Amino acid sequence: MDKELLEIRKKYIALKKHLPISSFVFVLESNDTVILPFYTGSTFRGAFGSALKRITCTLSRINSSSKKSKFKKETTVINFDCKNCMFKSSCPYMKIFETYIDNEETLFKKVHTVPHPYVLEPPFNANLHVYEKGEEVNVGVNLIGQHVDDLPYFIAAFSEFESIGVGKGGGHLSLKSVHYKSDEESEPVLVYDGKKGLLYDPDTRNQNYFNKRKIKRILEEKRLIIRFLTPARVIYNEQLTENLTFFIFTNSIITRIKYLSFFYSQRSNPLQRKENPLNGVFNFRELLEESKKIEIKQDNLYWFDWERYSKRQNRRMTLGGFMGDITFEGDFSNFIPFLLFGEDVHVGKNTAFGLGKYLIE
Repeated sequence: MDKELLEIRKKYIALKKHLPISSFVFVLESNDTVILPFYTGSTFRGAFGSALKRITCTLSRINSSSKKSKFKKETTVINFDCKNCMFKSSCPYMKIFETYIDNEETLFKKVHTVPHPYVLEPPFNANLHVYEKGEEVNVGVNLIGQHVDDLPYFIAAFSEFESIGVGKGGGHLSLKSVHYKSDEESEPVLVYDGKKGLLYDPDTRNQNYFNKRKIKRILEEKRLIIRFLTPARVIYNEQLTENLTFFIFTNSIITRIKYLSFFYSQRSNPLQRKENPLNGVFNFRELLEESKKIEIKQDNLYWFDWERYSKRQNRRMTLGGFMGDITFEGDFSNFIPFLLFGEDVHVGKNTAFGLGKYLIE
């Protein structure tokens, strides 16, 4: 058993080496009454996008500067369409928030938008939640691959919540601190002190959480529970599936890992790559065939619909997904490294604002 655990951990670390994940907890403190919806993911992602654009947009600063000029002269009308902006190739906002492929071909012919290099993990409330002055709100932020270096942009953007406002009525939140996400046995490591305005640089960046006792129990009992903490919108055959099997779940996880690995595992231009960096490291085809042998023992999943308003698209959207838990039976030794990795990057669609979060038990 110890040899099998060692091999599983070796594969998991190999995955994290190819595609590093750094997980942080942003601790926000309410300066006044802050009213947040039952699912805060889209609220925080929207506020983050607005704040990030506000602090990084070069054209907005040029425009602001020209308006303040004491010389009266005609100025060219500036186009704030990000996709056609002359600074888009070097713009942090475009690289982090408005990710897309601009008429380029990659190995993934059907992909027109690049997966986001981050995952937000905000609180999931059953009801509308009101935070009074002084209360804390914790938001998880997982940065993927080379975008670990973009942490200062996230800190700067979250710090803007104090002035731009968040949620119904535009309540104000100040960034109190940022620390590395830690397991139950470890003390959180401080990364940023909001009061002092100091950013620390601890040695640990690519965390590897490996609960040996939990993995050993799963292997011995040949039973695994997948518990969805936020709605999971899993796609199979280009359709939103309502019947989850282990094969469909594994296929979704592997697809997401392959996309993320292709775009974020190395610093070279992904559009110039001829193959996925994980090719030759893992045999995904064999893994998917093996996943068909895993059987469902108990299905406690239910469909959960929720609405969000898209400011960019100017319309309300219904986003449904799986909630609850499902129990599988079989030999999971070859799947556990990928299932553990998926806990950090989530599964399915709309992962950027926290959907598809799950835990294995």
